[in-house]
Amino acid sequence: MITISINEQTYKFYEQITLSEALSRYFEHESKPTVFALAVNQNFVPQTQYANHQLSSGDIVDIFSPIQGG
Repeated sequence: MITISINEQTYKFYEQITLSEALSRYFEHESKPTVFALAVNQNFVPQTQYANHQLSSGDIVDIFSPIQGG
């Protein structure tokens, strides 16, 4: 079993999962921002790598929305 954290919420998966698959499941229950970036274990992952990035048990995924201001 693989246990990961996405935005401080714990998710358990019974098989190996990619970042893209984990995000799809996460956004089934959470609203999806129009634009976002994310990090796995505090390392930025480009959107082009979501489908190939395999998650491991204990990984921490943080989703960030841009903040506007001046």
